[in-house]
Amino acid sequence: MLYEGNAVIFPLKRLLACAAGLFFALSVTGPASPQPAPPTGFFYGVGLIIPHNLYAGKKSRILPIPMIGYLDQRLQVFGPNISYAVVRDGGFSARLNLNGRFDGFDAKDSDAFIGMDKRSSSVDAGIGLGYEYKDWRVNFSASTDILDKSNGSEMTIELGREFATRQFTFSPSVGVSWQNANLVDYYFGVKTTEASPDRAAYVGTGSVNYHLGLAGSKPMFGGALRANLGVSLYGGAITRSPLVDRNTGYDLFLTYTRFF
Repeated sequence: MLYEGNAVIFPLKRLLACAAGLFFALSVTGPASPQPAPPTGFFYGVGLIIPHNLYAGKKSRILPIPMIGYLDQRLQVFGPNISYAVVRDGGFSARLNLNGRFDGFDAKDSDAFIGMDKRSSSVDAGIGLGYEYKDWRVNFSASTDILDKSNGSEMTIELGREFATRQFTFSPSVGVSWQNANLVDYYFGVKTTEASPDRAAYVGTGSVNYHLGLAGSKPMFGGALRANLGVSLYGGAITRSPLVDRNTGYDLFLTYTRFF
């Protein structure tokens, strides 16, 4: 099942209602203003990542990272993410992607994990297909763990629209993702050897999750300030885990960069 019980159905309805209202309200503001061509080349700066956290008793991590990267029409090296466009034809693109995954925990992170093996962050590789029409875009991505941590896979489809002025650009989006059983079981499962009187064994299965996003950028001090905020509602295969105490996760990626 994609979602189960009123506890998930009602948040899903609110999530979809918020998405519909956001897109309707923004659509009446008109299309994005014409923008100059984006700069290309090497850049430097600083970034801050706050990944989503569903785990019981675990404090959210704040990860500062140096930003050294490169942007052009095909290659994008931005923080922990790398993308290369192997095909660009009109509004269509096909990309090869390499992305960091910041899920996981250590036994010392919370009393809920005492007696459990560490679950490590990893790197995912995959493909992305996208199509842009005027100010709208639709993206599909499929990726899999390449460091033999979870050996899991994920697929995502996302719809977004861009709004812009000369000084500010923002883009709301709505999406759906599917995480396979390997991925869910590694990060949210409990092995029989890890079970305790307070923590039942649990085998994770595939999960369908729903997402809202808002990305924005603004020129500032000779560079650009960018923010990506995400809100995700997770499926029952994740929220039923004894390691989890919520069904909604939030993440933030904030950067300031300047081109050389």
